[in-house]
Amino acid sequence: MQNNRQISALSIAGSDSSGGAGIQVDLRTFENFGVHPMSVISALTAQSPLKVNAVEPVSESMFLNQLQTLEEDCYLDAIKVGMLYDKSRVDITSQFLNSQKCPIIIDPVCVSTSGHSLLLNCNADSLSALLSKAELITPNITEAEFLSDSKIMNYIDQCRVTQELANKYKVNVLLKGGHGNQDKARDTFCSPGNSLEVFIAPWINGAESHGTGCTLSSAIAASRALGEPLHDAIKKAKDYVWTALNNCKEIGPNAKVMTTSFKHIKPVTTIAGMS
Repeated sequence: MQNNRQISALSIAGSDSSGGAGIQVDLRTFENFGVHPMSVISALTAQSPLKVNAVEPVSESMFLNQLQTLEEDCYLDAIKVGMLYDKSRVDITSQFLNSQKCPIIIDPVCVSTSGHSLLLNCNADSLSALLSKAELITPNITEAEFLSDSKIMNYIDQCRVTQELANKYKVNVLLKGGHGNQDKARDTFCSPGNSLEVFIAPWINGAESHGTGCTLSSAIAASRALGEPLHDAIKKAKDYVWTALNNCKEIGPNAKVMTTSFKHIKPVTTIAGMS
């Protein structure tokens, strides 16, 4: 009998009305990796690539019902967690993840690229139970500063905070350096108690698009759903984002989004060890 089992991944995140980030880009990424996309929506946003005008959460009962329905009837081969809106939905998600055995990738979304707050009534301690359930967390510079309660002023700070977060939450950490002021996109990786590694990709001059963090974490989740080792999944995801950034298109005046209609992912990422 032919095996009809479809590999699937779930995104728990907010909706982006412009389609450049959030649930929309997660589902598109899953499909591009050959993984069936599933979604649980935490909140609706009124946003474009340039700004977030409003955020409105779905009700707690509907949020929980989405999670329970998928858990009862569907295979989950990987889970990506993005914007959760507030502490209540953080706690609901944390409870849900207790029973999950698949790889969990958490992008701890706190602030949009345009500067709009996307996480209410939460401090770093409020996220501890959730983050500790992840195989990997993928904060950017701003999110890492929030989680570590320290400023990241340079690459040395980035390395230090990566190790601090790995030991604090006892999880693998990929701290994204793309929002920093550097000549290359250096993402620092650390497992608890281990030395640093750096995933390095060429800097793309003039590349401006929201949704890069969502795309990276969902690409990692898709590769993990397919059974790829974590390091290979991170490298492929960085290559995917780099290729997508090189294919940005305008959807409005001064409003660009990454397109993923390319046929081949360009391998540009290298991995360097650090003592």
